[in-house]
Amino acid sequence: MKLAGRRRPCSSSDRCVQLLERISGTVLGVLQPLVIADPTGRFNVAYGFVGTASWIGASVYGFVAGTFGLTAGFIAITAIALIAFP
Repeated sequence: MKLAGRRRPCSSSDRCVQLLERISGTVLGVLQPLVIADPTGRFNVAYGFVGTASWIGASVYGFVAGTFGLTAGFIAITAIALIAFP
């Protein structure tokens, strides 16, 4: 008898990906305030700007990937990054 909502067990590659996601999330969470911190006293403004830019980037990626596919989403965020940092 098959249970409703039962998922397949995680493979070792799934666990590796989850571990890398957690490590990268932690590194970004720690480094972001350190990079933004500056002696001008505008930390909150800079932190809010970076958070807003991250939110906009995630929204653009989600819309493009949902509409046109994952490859188009990655191409879109890559193009935006290349335009932002010439």
